[in-house]
Amino acid sequence: MATVSPTLPPVDVGGDPPPTGRPELEASLLHTLDTRCIPLITACYLLALLDRANLGAVKEPLSDDLGLSESEFSLASAIFFATYIPAMIPVNLLTRRHGSRPVLTILVILFGLISALTAGTSELGELVAVRLVLGVTEAGVFPAIVYFLSCWYRPEERGRRLGYFMWANVIAGVIGGLLAFGLLSSSIPGIASWRVLFLVEGLPAVALGVLVWRLLPGKLEEITWLTPEERELAASRVNIDAHQGQFDIKALPKVLRDPNTWLFCLQFFFTTNMTYQLSFYTPTLVQKQLGYSLAVANLVAVPISLVSGIALYLITQHSDKSRQRHLSSMACALAAAFGFTMVLVGDTFDQPWVAYVGLMIATSGAIANVPLTTVWLTDGLTDSGEIALYSAVMISVGNLGGISGPQIYGAVGSSRTKADGSPDYRIAHAVMACIGAGAFCTAAILTYTTTCTVTTATYDDGREDKNTPGHANTRASESTPLLQTDESLSSV
Repeated sequence: MATVSPTLPPVDVGGDPPPTGRPELEASLLHTLDTRCIPLITACYLLALLDRANLGAVKEPLSDDLGLSESEFSLASAIFFATYIPAMIPVNLLTRRHGSRPVLTILVILFGLISALTAGTSELGELVAVRLVLGVTEAGVFPAIVYFLSCWYRPEERGRRLGYFMWANVIAGVIGGLLAFGLLSSSIPGIASWRVLFLVEGLPAVALGVLVWRLLPGKLEEITWLTPEERELAASRVNIDAHQGQFDIKALPKVLRDPNTWLFCLQFFFTTNMTYQLSFYTPTLVQKQLGYSLAVANLVAVPISLVSGIALYLITQHSDKSRQRHLSSMACALAAAFGFTMVLVGDTFDQPWVAYVGLMIATSGAIANVPLTTVWLTDGLTDSGEIALYSAVMISVGNLGGISGPQIYGAVGSSRTKADGSPDYRIAHAVMACIGAGAFCTAAILTYTTTCTVTTATYDDGREDKNTPGHANTRASESTPLLQTDESLSSV
């Protein structure tokens, strides 16, 4: 069982990373990794998001052609997570065993092909079957990227890089909105525009998968685009060989017994409820609030993505500099709750632009909380195997929000209508505001458990381990360097 030691005084752990004695070489290494790897993993996540959430952009014509009701559309959106969630841990274990490069290569090629097959569906059953398979192929993309970052970047460097790749949310919103506007506004002989959208967004992933295999780093000794000095420095910074290590399943009971594991799962669950609801329903909400066609609504939704992207950049930059993940996460959760409250007020009192601004604020807070929660979890971990396992458990359980979020709006929209016959989503807005408040409260509890206490996990054989999630501030207060020594890395 876990025990708690006396509270330690707070310590400021902000500032620059610990010196290595070779700042110019380290800057060169980071620049090389950033320019070669971050755009590539961002592209992987971008296409995954496009293929996952493009149902929302074509909700109206797809529902008309396939004869879907509001609740059936919500089912088709959410059923993706019925396979996505249970497949995540097994795929993550494969990533830990074989490395990020081969796993990402296979997954990206497969989800591109499966997404393109959506263009050929003709009824609900076929759409559900394709979405189920798509869930399996996308299950390991996010955990594999998080694991890749943990193997190449130090804890204080991960938040900013994760924020960079989380810009895929922003780019996906912009590209998805523009593509949907262009295709839905035009007429293509012989094929519905929404079917073309699935082909255009699915097939490029196949080519990207080939690039992942050729460009993403694998074994350190096989990398030709690093100098010998950079390879030596990379080996001293993080455990590159973890890509090829054996996964120790004995760590699973420790992970499941840690109360912080479940608090992080709850925090991620609240966050994904909001992000996936926004992914699937933002064009529809803009359409209903402002009275535009769905094509124009996709275009008008683009500024929401751009504003959330600016917020994402600023928040992750601040989080890396201050190392106060808990305060940033609490602020984002509060912003999301406030944003959904504005949407409710705008919908209730017929103030569409109040609701529109509320969507901007809610999206900004919810999306930024994804990398914040993920990096907060891994801040106190140095064992790459445990990083993979903690992340997989949190993301698997937390992504249940991908099922409940869209279902909340689907259930309310199909059961309540306004005087003009359009769906009445006001109760759903209120529920989302409460979920944002729940994320704030959970972050507040995690603030206490991860910054005011040191949790010591005890294995069944009596060994103790302080390598626990979210404890970066506490570890620093014990004068433990954020950059681990070569000797400590060799034991990972």
